[in-house]
Amino acid sequence: MRYRNLGNSGLKVSELALGAWFRDGLTYDKTSLNHLLGEALEQGVNLIDFADIYGRGETESLYGELLADYPRHQLVLSSKCYWPMSEGANDRGLSRKHLIESVQGSLKRLQTDYLDLYLCHSEDHETPLEETVRAMADLIRRGDILYWGICGWRKASLIELFKLCEALNAPKPICHQMPYNLLESYPEQELLKVSAQLGLGVSAWSPFAGGVLARGPQGSQQQHADLPDALWRLQTNQNINVNEYFERFEMLASDANMSKAQLALSWVLRREEITNVILGVSSLEQMTENLKVLGQTVSPRILTQLSVLFNT
Repeated sequence: MRYRNLGNSGLKVSELALGAWFRDGLTYDKTSLNHLLGEALEQGVNLIDFADIYGRGETESLYGELLADYPRHQLVLSSKCYWPMSEGANDRGLSRKHLIESVQGSLKRLQTDYLDLYLCHSEDHETPLEETVRAMADLIRRGDILYWGICGWRKASLIELFKLCEALNAPKPICHQMPYNLLESYPEQELLKVSAQLGLGVSAWSPFAGGVLARGPQGSQQQHADLPDALWRLQTNQNINVNEYFERFEMLASDANMSKAQLALSWVLRREEITNVILGVSSLEQMTENLKVLGQTVSPRILTQLSVLFNT
């Protein structure tokens, strides 16, 4: 496992991180989840990424019981807030009230004294940005969180945020989480470059585009409702049969001596702006397969063919 500094900070995070989001309808028993967690940590994964909205706190509570068996100093625990946790008018957003209450909730559920990283899970256009920045600074001073970050913010918002942090002499965010995969490569156009210029580490999530790059489209030509938006656009704009399209992708993976998932993951990791990739896996077998990508390289020839195939 390789470790990289997260943005302009001294915090070192593993190249592959474990995401704690469970797909809708997917549940884990503690034994299976403990095996998955143990394999990840044994192989050097140190960052585990949560959000309070995952299971409305249930995911954090489940992991909190399991993580109690591991040395805290070896873990990098990340969580996020923004989305409504109840019907309460203030139980959402990035206000001072919600941020402080949300951090306290995550700390209790995860059974820890501090979070290494805390992220704004979205932009909040109803709360003054200064209020959010000052609240994050206070949480850092209190020791409830060590660093903070953002998830899926626009370029203009990033620039405004950093100017405000400078003006307030407040801690700047160190991490920007964003979706990035062969079907959703739009961050290449702007956000990766801007984030790097601002000193933000980039944590890429959804490297398999919701799993479709790992398993391929299911069945024959699917209806719009069954396809990820990026795949639907690909099908519509190029008037292709998605199954035939993914047969070509599978051939490239075979040529690279990789599975489809490993090739998709290697493509994401090729960018120097990417600090790490957050893996959403549902089995020990998937975790083991993804970890095998470490140390592997993809030839320039195959990277070029991928670029042509996916129009990246």
